[in-house]
Amino acid sequence: MSLRDYERKRDFAATPEPAPGAGGEPGSRFVLHRHDASHLHYDLRLEHGGALISWAVPKGLPVPHDPRKLAVHVEDHPVEYLDFRGEIPKGQYGAGIMDIWDRGAWEPLDDVASGLEKGKLTFRLHGARVDGEFSLVRMKKGERQGDREWLIILHDPAGLNPELATVGRAAALPATVEPMLATLAAGPFDSPGYLFEVKYDGMRALARLDAGGSLSIRSRKGTEQAPRFPELGGLAGNFLARELIADGEIVALDERGVSRFQLLQERLNLTGEAAIRSAAARVPAYYFVFDLLYLDGRDLRDLPLDERRGILERVLLPHGHVRLSEIFEASGTAFFAAARENGLEGIMAKRRDSPYRGRRSRDWLKVKVTREQEFVVGGYTAPAGTRRHLGALLLGFYEGDDLVFAGSVGSGFSEAELVRLGELLEPLASAEPPFAAPPDGRGVTWVKPELVASVKFAEWTREGSLRQPVYLGLRDDVAPRDVVREQEVDAPPADAAKDRPPSDAPSVKAPLPPPGKDSRRLTLGGHVVSLTHLRKPFWPEEGYTKFDLIDYYYRVAPFLLPHLRGRPLTLKRYPDGYGSEPFFQKEAPTETPDWVNRVAVHSEAKGAQVDLIVCEDAATLLFLANIACISQNPWLSRVGSLESPDHIVFDLDPVEDGGFAYCVEAALLLRDKLASFGLRGYPKTSGASGLHVYVPLKPGYSYGQARQFARVVAILCREERHDLVSLEPSVSRRDAPVYLDILQNARGKTVASVYSVRARAGAPVSTPLAWDEVAPGLSPAAFSIGSILGRLEERGDLFSETLSDSQDLLLALERGEKHLPRR
Repeated sequence: MSLRDYERKRDFAATPEPAPGAGGEPGSRFVLHRHDASHLHYDLRLEHGGALISWAVPKGLPVPHDPRKLAVHVEDHPVEYLDFRGEIPKGQYGAGIMDIWDRGAWEPLDDVASGLEKGKLTFRLHGARVDGEFSLVRMKKGERQGDREWLIILHDPAGLNPELATVGRAAALPATVEPMLATLAAGPFDSPGYLFEVKYDGMRALARLDAGGSLSIRSRKGTEQAPRFPELGGLAGNFLARELIADGEIVALDERGVSRFQLLQERLNLTGEAAIRSAAARVPAYYFVFDLLYLDGRDLRDLPLDERRGILERVLLPHGHVRLSEIFEASGTAFFAAARENGLEGIMAKRRDSPYRGRRSRDWLKVKVTREQEFVVGGYTAPAGTRRHLGALLLGFYEGDDLVFAGSVGSGFSEAELVRLGELLEPLASAEPPFAAPPDGRGVTWVKPELVASVKFAEWTREGSLRQPVYLGLRDDVAPRDVVREQEVDAPPADAAKDRPPSDAPSVKAPLPPPGKDSRRLTLGGHVVSLTHLRKPFWPEEGYTKFDLIDYYYRVAPFLLPHLRGRPLTLKRYPDGYGSEPFFQKEAPTETPDWVNRVAVHSEAKGAQVDLIVCEDAATLLFLANIACISQNPWLSRVGSLESPDHIVFDLDPVEDGGFAYCVEAALLLRDKLASFGLRGYPKTSGASGLHVYVPLKPGYSYGQARQFARVVAILCREERHDLVSLEPSVSRRDAPVYLDILQNARGKTVASVYSVRARAGAPVSTPLAWDEVAPGLSPAAFSIGSILGRLEERGDLFSETLSDSQDLLLALERGEKHLPRR
């Protein structure tokens, strides 16, 4: 092909595409265009011989889970096309929007002319997004369209994103992730610290892809959605990734391209494969991706949204039924006005610097055009007139354990939906009302609170009822217990994001319902946890049962899990609670469910690999509590970097009972010694008799290096206060009231985690402290199962900074060299 074909197909008076020019100095550049024409596709262009040899790649570059894709050889383009982006007008060849998706240099690994003639060209692309080795192979003549049809093949999938190999933190692919939820804002606002997006009217879904190519798409409730939406089964082919977790929304679009939940609802009611595929043809679903939480061995959740978004845009190839949710950095008020004018549900406002937290947060705000939320169905009235099946649904929301009546909805039902609701509600009939303060029950059939309905309405009345409600559909992706009355918050001021830290503080969960029986099954994140012997006394004198321990870990999970994720655990089990004989267990017990994350670690004792449990979610945490792990004892390093601790821990133990006051004094001494090296220490009660001080580290240091530095600091403390600090492991040889223990800084050693309950009288909890609390009069007995949750609600996680702080030991040694002991 030649540039004559390119010129013949174009009217340069009508199209902004460049006419062939002099071409400039020859080079080895490439460009990958995203071409939104009659069908969205990509165009790969390689500079050679003063022109760009070009292939249309209908589904984008090959990716790890779809390594061979069709490429259609098209006419050569002029080198000026390397920089072209713009809109080709209707009526012109290739009409549509042409944008640059990637560009850079290409490196032929074969002779180009010979490769083109023989039909095989191998090369590397060195782009801003893609860095990998590919081959273009011509298909046999006659297979499809003669010699125009080629395959583009990816080699070495592991090398696609070398620049992303160190982003975030090393971690195993989580089994599940809790979605981050937005808070309702009173109105739109403008702020440069926020990104704005469309609020989709669909089903929230987290997509998880593992290295074997297994794809899971789960709703907020944790239910699998992939079988319902077969058109999303090729999602793996849209990502330059081997493993990932993405967050987005499944939607159905109306004729104007606006998402409508009512359209999607038709898809949610189907079960048969034939019916599902027929509906997919009539009402296709699309997955709009707006966040990336995990990529190829790296957990991205602690990164700011801006960074996560940048990584997402590098690895996502929008095509077919998978789209990228666009962001708007302009005025939030103007964007909201445009959303209202175009009939959208509303807009999202997300802080640029917000990490991803699996809970509701004010860092993500939703601004709705019309009021709409989910309600639990607690009953229905008898039909009147010509209506059949039911008259109205009685609705409620949860406040703690109470289901609060919010009114009834009697409009918005189609005849088919009335039939379906009647069939679903009939087996849920109950003699007792589920509401804490039920309305008049005449003509009402009460039902068990298991269905969730989406309802739009004009406003809340002063009495707390809905005005002008309209039924929109059932939501099987939302758990009834998650339904609360949405409370509006004021829009932040324009400079809010600049002046305050992220408000992503977790909140204590509502308590579990008291057990009616001695055992029960609980579903969390799609996992079923069997809870047994719930009434067994675990702290008889305090009256705490095994259920109280499980309930505590359920409620504290949002605070505790960030400190456990990615870390192997050593299990210490107390089958009969505090006071019973415990036993240690490193290997995952035989009763461990399949969904619990594990990591294989070499055991010197067994001379073989053993599987250790890694606690990634609330379901795993409750499984551990159920098998009587009173405390949680994690490694100091994480999966992916098990040889490198991410903090040093100093353990201060009183030599004699009643010596906690000496531990306070020693901790303050230790704080000052760390400060002389320019290091920050973070104190917490051990939950037993002493204190722990954590020093977060920059990645890359070995356990030996960390322990050696800890030894230096400990020696300095001993030299200054030999009357206070002992470094002697042998109890009989200690000559001071506090033992400063650094021996836990070793591979496989563990320390009770922050927020761990300890098997001691009073059910004490290892609790983080502010340094101004480490003072005379501090008592570890003040922090227990009975008191810690209120403290968390009031003060938040005082240990959260240990997750992001990164301190360099080499720099510390340079700063503190003058303090080092001389020998």
